[in-house]
Amino acid sequence: MQVPSIVEVDPGRRTIVLHGEIDMANAGELRAAIAEADWMDGEPVDVDLSDLRFIDSSGVGALLLATERGSRLILRAPTPPVRRLLEVLSLDSAAGIEIA
Repeated sequence: MQVPSIVEVDPGRRTIVLHGEIDMANAGELRAAIAEADWMDGEPVDVDLSDLRFIDSSGVGALLLATERGSRLILRAPTPPVRRLLEVLSLDSAAGIEIA
């Protein structure tokens, strides 16, 4: 069993760093981390994906739910397989999400 993937939430910088895998077992932790980092004042939350190997539909759902609730997300440095999934799902053009 893997350790939780979210290793850092820094609300002062609005940064979430993800490692390993985001799946059904820990997507709730991602939702909570976004809520903690988002002050709902229009400033985006940076989500560092540079060490994320895998994200399933539960993790993608957590990202979309955050935008439906008004969060703006900048998904930074996704690994090639994660970037490909985000593009296939058209998250690169979803409202409230920017892939950098």
